[in-house]
Amino acid sequence: MSDFEVQNETATISGVEGVLKVQEGKVLTDSPDNVLRVTGAVQCRGDCVFECDLMAESLEARRAAPPSVHRPQVLVIGNLTVERTIKVKKGELVVNGNLEAKRIEVDNRLYVQDDLACDVAAIGGTMKVGGTVGAETLNVGGTLEMGSDSHANRINVGGKILYHGNLKSERISVGGKVVGEGLLKANRVDVGGKVMVDAEVDLGEIDVGGSIVIGGGSISEEVDVGGTFESTATLRFRDMKVGGTATLPGGEGRNIEVGGLLKSRGDLDFASLEVGGKVDIQGNARGGQLEVGGLARVSDDLELEEDLKVGGAARIGGMANACSIRVGGVLETRGAKAVEGIEANSIITTIGAKADSIEIGKNGEALGPLIARDVRINDKAAVEDIYAENVELGRRCRARNLYAKRIEIDSRSQVSGEVKYTDLIDAEDKVTFAQNPERVQELPTPPSEDSGVNGDEPQKT
Repeated sequence: MSDFEVQNETATISGVEGVLKVQEGKVLTDSPDNVLRVTGAVQCRGDCVFECDLMAESLEARRAAPPSVHRPQVLVIGNLTVERTIKVKKGELVVNGNLEAKRIEVDNRLYVQDDLACDVAAIGGTMKVGGTVGAETLNVGGTLEMGSDSHANRINVGGKILYHGNLKSERISVGGKVVGEGLLKANRVDVGGKVMVDAEVDLGEIDVGGSIVIGGGSISEEVDVGGTFESTATLRFRDMKVGGTATLPGGEGRNIEVGGLLKSRGDLDFASLEVGGKVDIQGNARGGQLEVGGLARVSDDLELEEDLKVGGAARIGGMANACSIRVGGVLETRGAKAVEGIEANSIITTIGAKADSIEIGKNGEALGPLIARDVRINDKAAVEDIYAENVELGRRCRARNLYAKRIEIDSRSQVSGEVKYTDLIDAEDKVTFAQNPERVQELPTPPSEDSGVNGDEPQKT
């Protein structure tokens, strides 16, 4: 075996049967295919340039002897193919072509103009590949940039990932941010800062400390975001936890938890939706349970299999149907139905509210008919028409028409219309009736959903 050494000069070599040692030199080849073949290792000291394709068993680079503070650079103007390992100590490797090796270790920067193929790449600083990347594991301390469709089973990056084309991986872990222009496909993604993908995603789980913007797609397991989440196209997902604001174009999920604001620009389907601040759905909302700390707004219909709980106001453009409805402020909707009860400070409807029981809060009001088995109107509230078995009006209440089996009215209340009952009426002192209460054999039929009261929208008392 014959080694060859180049030191502080430019040398033209046909090939090396052994080890090639280069120190602060430039190497060319006169082989017909412009490929310099080295059967052993290539050992570089200081800045070394290869103006040809290079094939070797291994490549090692370090500072020149005697040691200097200058970071060495190995430049290959062509393709670099290494059978085993590349190691660049405290320096950088630049390949103006394709790079292929089993293992790549570069302390500072790796730049590949075209494609990269390897089992493992461990880069201390920046890794930039102009073409595709195919690898088992990528460990990058700073920035990883890929120019075309790429895949790696595991990607660990301390800084940020920039990719063009599609990126596929089993697991991606990034300390800073991910910025991409193509499909992002992975089983799990963990990002400390931001994710900005201008395309669809196909993910299992994603955990982001800051914010995320994606172009729709699917997330089959869980979304966990500390700050804000936005999808610009339809997204299918299962569980979502967002600390701040979540913005969707519509979509389908299972369990959704948002600390601040949830905004959907289209129909939203869910099993459970819990929002600390405000919900704004521009379309239909369909699901199991909806719980909102502040304001709930749905432009069309709200259809729930379980409960609606709202701390502030609920404004529904269409129908609101649920097992039970509890609203701390105003429930405003075309019509409301609940299998169990409806409780609100005020209820404003076009065609009325219907439930097993209905309760209006103190100083509240109800516009539109109330239809239930039991209706309770607390003190100083104003309502229109009530159809029930049992009606209780508190003190200083105002009502229009009362139709019930049994009616109890506290003092100083007023009824401006008719009162009809079948069993009994108990009115305390100073209750004012526009017409004397009438005991009847059969109560009037409540209005249907299509007609409202007497076919008209209710008027304020």
